[in-house]
Amino acid sequence: GLKTSTETQTAQKNKLAKENGKLFGQKKGAEKQGKDTTAITVFAEKDGHFYFYGRCWADSVMNHYREIKAIHERFRCGTVFCETNGDKGFLAKDLRRLGLMVNTYAEKENKFIKICTHLTKIWQNLSFHQSTDQEYMRQILEFQEGIEPDDCPDSAACAARILTRPAPRLHVFG
Repeated sequence: GLKTSTETQTAQKNKLAKENGKLFGQKKGAEKQGKDTTAITVFAEKDGHFYFYGRCWADSVMNHYREIKAIHERFRCGTVFCETNGDKGFLAKDLRRLGLMVNTYAEKENKFIKICTHLTKIWQNLSFHQSTDQEYMRQILEFQEGIEPDDCPDSAACAARILTRPAPRLHVFG
């Protein structure tokens, strides 16, 4: 699994950078256990440092719309990134009805490779907000390929990928 430093982080590093916060949601039906689990990651980058806040619920995302909206408002998030593979976009439609701006995508990357590539790339410059769920952190720190639940490291890796992808460029000719 991933390792973390045992050093105490300062309150400044532990504080989530709010000015460009975004929210990433990961809903997954754990087929083997027959349970729904939900993980979300609020994420931001400032001066090359990454800030995450994570929540994890042991049931369906549909039971937590009010909490997700409250988290969105608390951290003054902008766009919500939402995978459409599992539910064909119904979650995105529900979140839009709550007034949230949602960007959807179909996940194509292998989960294990995604976690090992994107999350480990930023690990040394990553701070977790002090109120991040213990279960969220446990899943990340104990992540092993093929062992469920893995929604939290998956959500965090998707957030890391979004934060580190090259910015789109616009070329104007005239």
